[in-house]
Amino acid sequence: MELGLTSLWEVKQVSFENTPGGKELHIHIDFNRGSRLVNDNGEKVSAYDTGEKE
Repeated sequence: MELGLTSLWEVKQVSFENTPGGKELHIHIDFNRGSRLVNDNGEKVSAYDTGEKE
């Protein structure tokens, strides 16, 4: 299976977690600090609010 990530993105961690409904696959991705991302309008913008969320 392929995620289709561009070179901007990097898989940081992959884990399976047991839940009441079965196992869940957790994939943590990140990008290099200072990278420019493309928004919905096709414009390159700086990333902000990059803290880890639950």
